[in-house]
Amino acid sequence: METAVAIRTPALERMPVETFLERHAVQPASDEDYLLSMLREHGTDIYDPVEVSRYMKQRELREFARKRMAVRHEASLRLVVSKTFLVATPLFLAVVCAVFGVGSWLVAAVPVAVILMGCCWAASVGAQEWIDSVRAVWEDTEIDLNSSVEMPVRVRELLVHLRSTSPKLGFHLSELKVYVDSKPALFDPIGFVSYGEAQFPIAVWDEPGFYAPLIG
Repeated sequence: METAVAIRTPALERMPVETFLERHAVQPASDEDYLLSMLREHGTDIYDPVEVSRYMKQRELREFARKRMAVRHEASLRLVVSKTFLVATPLFLAVVCAVFGVGSWLVAAVPVAVILMGCCWAASVGAQEWIDSVRAVWEDTEIDLNSSVEMPVRVRELLVHLRSTSPKLGFHLSELKVYVDSKPALFDPIGFVSYGEAQFPIAVWDEPGFYAPLIG
């Protein structure tokens, strides 16, 4: 008569249940993996984030240099005019005094000359501050699909579709703003979708010279 022998695993027997479950538990997908697989499942174009980031930095530097050069050129013209008045005012005063005497003409001309010289000096100082005020930065704006944020119809339809599949998705636009005296000039944005800590660029429109390979 055969006797059944139970095979025991000492290591497993001594292992606490909590430790066993922890070692064999299925690790949840990262935010990036989940978002990437979900976008691919719905056939969404996904631009390479590294290339998009490189493009955004290059565009920022290019627009900053372009605007600063334009402001510097205009400021230089203002400085030329200011310095011309700064030099011409004392000469004009000296000529008037020499021709008409130093009587009432001097009394009337001195305050005017002082005011003009002060204005010219202020203009020369303000010109450099004006040049230094130029800055370019990408700013993010959260998208509420019920709001009136301007975007192409195809992009809005895409975001609405993605939101219907996963309400936890977030959307934002990165817009390049070039500031001069705190007054921004806006450029067409790049649309991003996010989930948790992960985000991917999925929409670009009216961006001249834009190129980034798709990874989806």
